[in-house]
Amino acid sequence: MVKKVIALFFSILCAVSLIMIFYWKDSHFDPNLKDLLIYFICLPLLLTALGILPFIAIVQYNKYQKNKQEQLDKKQIEPAVVEQKKPIEWINLNLYSTSLQHALGENEAIFQNISGGISAQLDALLSENLQAGILSYRIEELDQALDEQQQNNAIYRINHMILNQLELNQEALIVIADQLKQSALFYDSQQAYAYKMHPKWIDPNAASEEIDTPPAKPMQRLNYLNIHIFLSKQIQSIWDESTCSEEIEMFIDNLGIISQQLRIHFHYFDSQNSYLALLDLFKHIAHQNHEVSLLVVADSEIDEQILTTKFEIQHYIPSEFSSSCCLSHESVTLDELEPIQTLQLALNESQFAQVLKELQLDDDELYEHDSPFIVVSNDVFNIKNQKILAQNFADTAIASQHFIYGSLFLGHSQDLAEIFGFMLGTHLSGENFTSVYNTKNPSAQLLLRPFSA
Repeated sequence: MVKKVIALFFSILCAVSLIMIFYWKDSHFDPNLKDLLIYFICLPLLLTALGILPFIAIVQYNKYQKNKQEQLDKKQIEPAVVEQKKPIEWINLNLYSTSLQHALGENEAIFQNISGGISAQLDALLSENLQAGILSYRIEELDQALDEQQQNNAIYRINHMILNQLELNQEALIVIADQLKQSALFYDSQQAYAYKMHPKWIDPNAASEEIDTPPAKPMQRLNYLNIHIFLSKQIQSIWDESTCSEEIEMFIDNLGIISQQLRIHFHYFDSQNSYLALLDLFKHIAHQNHEVSLLVVADSEIDEQILTTKFEIQHYIPSEFSSSCCLSHESVTLDELEPIQTLQLALNESQFAQVLKELQLDDDELYEHDSPFIVVSNDVFNIKNQKILAQNFADTAIASQHFIYGSLFLGHSQDLAEIFGFMLGTHLSGENFTSVYNTKNPSAQLLLRPFSA
């Protein structure tokens, strides 16, 4: 800075001196000592000051903006002091079943293909129709199940994926159906009558038309099966909830569950609010002591009409995926189905080390292996998110090789990527636990641990 000021001063001094000398020479002016001081000292100093003022103003403005941004980043990285002082709030849920479907495979096979370096492939169908080479994550099995006219239509593909996820959870749903029936027979006479009239539970070989139902045994009360369907906000205006609900109800009815005990919820999210909404749903499920919830997420951009609106994004890569999991409050007991995992959500804690300490998982020897066991469900390839991630896992033995980034193999289809990242964590094999983290809620730590009675 000083060198720049001195250089500017001497540059101005030389310029002013040359101008004044030639001017005085031409005008035959005889300067006195006062003139020399004014034109060779004061004027260069004044011009130098005027020259550096804009520079100083720019430097100070940039410094102000930098300090302001650092304060904003600090507020986002570090939750409010009042919030930090709150004790950890624990939410514990039972996880009974989970399923993943992606172009890279199903369930654990996805991780094997990621390790094998498999990525997006040239989509022959989209490239042919759109006359451009397009890479995509297309689930080829869907093409075999759909008509030719439906293969490049996202609505048909999403609808088929939703029904497929129901089938993949059928084993758990059959157990839930039986317990819903037994609970109704024991606790609710009106629902008990509906079950006695349901074709699924009528014995066709009975000698008379009267239905002889054995006495219901006392058991864990179960009132409802909630099915939550997560969809991208960009299809909200064209999605037919009525038709989809009818198909779901038909599937559930075939399992023997009456409509009075089924509730279907549709949720529409974008990349900004999907994960936060998922955490809110976990909090809601934690207050449902007599209900079971099936979460289904399905998204597809394998659609010509959708892609025609995305051409402003260079090298756009569409993808499709679906996943599901069956959850309940930890107090819910299914007599014929044991949970496979326990979901533990720690709120009001922005340091993962504190969570590990409270769960007695802070022994550094537990993390000497190189296998990934933490899913980062959102994009962390910007400085702010990298800072949040580094601060969250500070003071732990967790290293970079322990992370897997769930959004990397979903192309540009990111509206539901963070929810899929959570589902991905349910299939990640950790020796003691797996974790799902998202920088949009730094004070929430989510762990998945093997179930122990």
